[in-house]
Amino acid sequence: MVDQDADGWWKTWRVLPEPLPVRVYLPWVFTSRDVPLRVRVAGLTSRTVPGEVLGWQQTLTGEWWALTRFEVSNRSGRAHLTLTQLVSEGAVRKR
Repeated sequence: MVDQDADGWWKTWRVLPEPLPVRVYLPWVFTSRDVPLRVRVAGLTSRTVPGEVLGWQQTLTGEWWALTRFEVSNRSGRAHLTLTQLVSEGAVRKR
């Protein structure tokens, strides 16, 4: 029988017993650049939003990235999208 955990990947993953409330700093999550006016008017806002950390994943360089769930909206606030994704630890702060 082959040991499926032989490379030790499971040692780099931490699941939290319950979600940790955080603030997610979107400029660290989404890189900004020069964009057309139509996108700036109706695109996603890039600000700090409430979210939660579900777990932590260590990268091969030793950094920890947070598995987060948060909601983004467009500038008018009429469109919303819930995201679950890894973000650098610098993009999250405890609430």
